Amino acid sequence: MGNTQAKKVGSEVYSGAATVGRVGAMVGAIIATIFSILMVIGGIILLIHSGKYKRVTGSITSSDCTIETLSQGECNIQVSYSVKGKEYEGYIKSDTPYKKGDTLTIQYKVDNLHQIRHNRPLFFKPLGIGLIVVGVIICALSWLGFYLTMRYKAVGAVAGAADVFEAVGL
Repeated sequence: MGNTQAKKVGSEVYSGAATVGRVGAMVGAIIATIFSILMVIGGIILLIHSGKYKRVTGSITSSDCTIETLSQGECNIQVSYSVKGKEYEGYIKSDTPYKKGDTLTIQYKVDNLHQIRHNRPLFFKPLGIGLIVVGVIICALSWLGFYLTMRYKAVGAVAGAADVFEAVGL
C-alpha cells in the first residue's frame, strides 16, 4: 500500500470518527436538554411551593396534654400568633407536652392565616434555585460540546474515537 493510499485511509478514519463524535454530541445535547428542562420545571415548582408557608412564633393558649393523651400519642394545642399586627389562633397536634404560656415556632399558610402547622425546614427555595441553575449549566455545557464538535473536526474526531473505544470496551 502506497503513501497516498495510507493517507486516504487515515483521512477516511479521521472523518468517520469526527462524524461519530458529532452524532454522539448531538444525541447527548438533546438528552441533556430534556433532563435540563425537567430540572428547571422541578425548580420552578419548588419555588412556587416555597412561598406557601411563613414562620412565626406563637404562644400556647391551651393544651390538653396529660399522661393519658400523651399515651395515646398526641395532645391538642391551641396556639395564638400575630401576623402583621393582627392576632390569630389555630390548633395543632403534638406529641410534646407543651403547657399554657410556652412559646412555639409554627408556620402559617399565606393564603389562609388560620391554617397552621409545626415548624418544618423551608428548603424548597434553595433547592429550587439549585435545580434551575444546575439544569441551565448542564444544558449550556452540552450544547457547547455540540458546537465544538461541529466547529472543529479534531474535537469531533476525539469525541468519536472516545465513543468507539467506550463501545468496544477499551
